[in-house]
Amino acid sequence: MDLTVGLRCEISGKRRGEVAYIGPVQGIPAGEWAGIRLDLPFGKNDGTQGSQRYFDCQPLHGVFVRPDSVNVSGDFPPFLVVQDDASLEEKVRLVEDARAAQRQQTSQRQKAQASTTSFTSRAEAVDAFWSEFNDKEANVRRTLESIEAASPDVGHSLDSLCTDVHGLRDLAAAATIFLPPYDIRATQAVTHRLLQAIDAKRTALAP
Repeated sequence: MDLTVGLRCEISGKRRGEVAYIGPVQGIPAGEWAGIRLDLPFGKNDGTQGSQRYFDCQPLHGVFVRPDSVNVSGDFPPFLVVQDDASLEEKVRLVEDARAAQRQQTSQRQKAQASTTSFTSRAEAVDAFWSEFNDKEANVRRTLESIEAASPDVGHSLDSLCTDVHGLRDLAAAATIFLPPYDIRATQAVTHRLLQAIDAKRTALAP
């Protein structure tokens, strides 16, 4: 299977995650690298190398490896880590949430695959993706601009926008089956800028 952004994968040490970037990386040997967004904090960075951010993830959830060391031949569902002292109800909820997230990812990929067969050309599939992506991006920006310090539940509103941005990222990941590499990188840049704008708004409105 060809390596594309958005694929679930496994790398050395039984570390699982998803392919978040493919291409050259500054500050390390030349050639193509794969940036992996890990499920658990067993990485080396947050998607940044040197002064350049290549993808978004939490600290220690990012790592760059050579593409030939990335295994994408299986489903590789996320490992579920539950604290021993968690209540039974909490453990059940975590398991159900993890299963729901996995079903959603599978559904998105299936929809992306179906869309490629229903469109008469790949170009039409790309155009349809960008139409939906741009509409959702514009909605996030409009909502962000409307949030003011006097607005109730400012923190909740900003958290909701972050969720919407992650939804954009998931939408792009599901479309990697037909999106060209340039478009994939463009979606990464858009979601990164949106998250930066949300953080800036949060800082500006902080009490």
